[in-house]
Amino acid sequence: MRINRKEMIDHIQDAIEQLESIKYALETFRSPINQDGLQTEVESAYQCLNFAWNIRHLSQEKYWSVCEDESKFQAMRKLPTDLDYETEQ
Repeated sequence: MRINRKEMIDHIQDAIEQLESIKYALETFRSPINQDGLQTEVESAYQCLNFAWNIRHLSQEKYWSVCEDESKFQAMRKLPTDLDYETEQ
């Protein structure tokens, strides 16, 4: 299957920027970051990565259809179900 590289790159870049912002706030202590703020920022980064993975095989037409439909958009931001997540027991 063809990979939608352009859109994946865009969403991965968004995640990188989000993570860099978190890192900067933690390193410098200049930006106030509390538990709720940290959780929101980390969730946003995960959602960007999830979205990038979940749209990887969509055509441009289907990609834009997802972006224009809020329920489809939110569904694509959820944790992928086709990845094998190892958990400690």
